[in-house]
Amino acid sequence: MLDPDRDRLSWVLAQIEAELQRRGGALLLSTARELARDHLERHHPWNGHGAEPLARMRARLEVLSDLLPP
Repeated sequence: MLDPDRDRLSWVLAQIEAELQRRGGALLLSTARELARDHLERHHPWNGHGAEPLARMRARLEVLSDLLPP
């Protein structure tokens, strides 16, 4: 079953990661992913089964967006 919210969030996350890569290279992208992963493990635990919860995806988007350089 299609989930438009999940599809949009996935697309936006991919765009944010591409922009992090473009602006800061592999090091910035790697650091951003690590910080997001640490935040998600603390505040939005998930066992990895089924679809990733939307709240977790939104939290990752927020963390990654905050790390975009001006």
